[in-house]
Amino acid sequence: MRKDIVVIVFFSLLFSLTFLNGAAEWEIFSQNNRAPEPLEGTTILTTNSYVGKISVYGSKAAWVAYEGENGTNYNVYGYEGSVISLGVNDYPEDWPSVGSSIVWEAWPDNGSGVIVSSSGEIYSGTDAPICPRSDGGNVVFKVSDGIKAYYNGKITRISDYTGYSCPDISGDLAVYGPYIYSFKNGTEWKYSHDAGVESRISGEWILSVGRNNFGRGVYVDIKNIEWNYEKRIWQMDIGEYYTLDSFNIDGNFVVWSYDGTAYLFNLVTMQLSTYYSPMGSIGEIDVGGGKMLWTVDDDYGKHYIVTGDVPATPEYVDVVLTSKVSGLDEEFSNLLLIDSSGNRMGYDSSYHHYEEISGGLELTYGKVMRFRVLGNTAGLKYQVIGGSDGKYDLIIERHGAMRGSDLINMVKATDISINKGEIQQYVVDWSKLASGMDGAVEISFDKNGDGAFDTTITTNTGDINQETIDSGGSGGTGGFTLYMGGAMCLILGAIVLVAIVLVVILLQKRKK
Repeated sequence: MRKDIVVIVFFSLLFSLTFLNGAAEWEIFSQNNRAPEPLEGTTILTTNSYVGKISVYGSKAAWVAYEGENGTNYNVYGYEGSVISLGVNDYPEDWPSVGSSIVWEAWPDNGSGVIVSSSGEIYSGTDAPICPRSDGGNVVFKVSDGIKAYYNGKITRISDYTGYSCPDISGDLAVYGPYIYSFKNGTEWKYSHDAGVESRISGEWILSVGRNNFGRGVYVDIKNIEWNYEKRIWQMDIGEYYTLDSFNIDGNFVVWSYDGTAYLFNLVTMQLSTYYSPMGSIGEIDVGGGKMLWTVDDDYGKHYIVTGDVPATPEYVDVVLTSKVSGLDEEFSNLLLIDSSGNRMGYDSSYHHYEEISGGLELTYGKVMRFRVLGNTAGLKYQVIGGSDGKYDLIIERHGAMRGSDLINMVKATDISINKGEIQQYVVDWSKLASGMDGAVEISFDKNGDGAFDTTITTNTGDINQETIDSGGSGGTGGFTLYMGGAMCLILGAIVLVAIVLVVILLQKRKK
């Protein structure tokens, strides 16, 4: 065969494979329901005395030991690599709390209680202070006629709430029963109509524990106060007036225990796991700072306190589309995600619903849509489909795999105009985005929604507005460009290959 023909065939195959590569499949994370599994860790205490009211944050822990004759002395202990005696005969009514220091209550039943920390006394008064909860160096606690806080070094009265629930604090927010208080602006508002709940807060998440079915059932609810998401993640009818042995929330994890079993709900995967202990019956469990702490009671009168890491979370992408429509008769824009294999999740222009992407979660739907995709999201396409003429905001957040929330990078498109039926598609190259390289974000426009993209621009930044689009992107093509999906790549690649083969045949015939 002539050398020129060999060269032509080589480059034709290379050219065709370049197009065929557009249809390559990439690994997509797959969710699995987790069966009950053993909860194992490092035992930090073995004792004959009953222990409870445990608390953990990172390497620090605290608990109450019921010691003395018939277990009538309630002594507070801490742990920072070794066991530390903190309060002897302090008789705490509620859990100690671990932040930058360990905080607990002393003598709450004699009307003149004290809130104490391992760094010194925080508050003393005749209003029976109890239930201290800390976040960093700030503490909230309950008094006989309301809620007080030790915030930024000062005691502040924040509420007249006198219900059953103890308060909790996270950042500049406190929660107690059905109420939230903001230290930032000094306001209180009601987030729930159920005044009988016990509440905990971590960041934007609230955990609520309560009773239903005339007191015969127990439930666990979660609520995200930033994006208005709520879900009942567990309930059980127990047929008697009883409550959970323990419960808490921190970071990406909710834990609780009941009847010798521990439960963990992962706020990333939105999955519930059930745990048992090979050592005996699980009494209480707590979570904080990437660690879990739990108690175990065996059949021989021994009691254990055990610590371990929270489970690792997968890498994931959160996508939030906010439609800015004003009239009641206007239809909001839809969000449709397409992976590299052509699987879809979300809603197309006809509002047809797809749930084909493995590891995909749809968290909210409406004028604000929040989708999540777990695992490898390389090649994922994010399509905004105009329901009516208007504007939208689109946020695409990439979070890393770790034991907590780790925002790696973000694309934020703000006040972007879209027409009814138009499709605007975003593709993100996270490596280029991290380096500020051209082509980090590719935005394509299908003006009439016929499935063929007319224009494509690129940017080297994740901060996008209408001016970015009107100017053709930062370092982008700024005009009509060639855009081809996986199917088009296959077709064009096949056409090119057939054409080259025909050329080779004709050349061979001429030679003869």
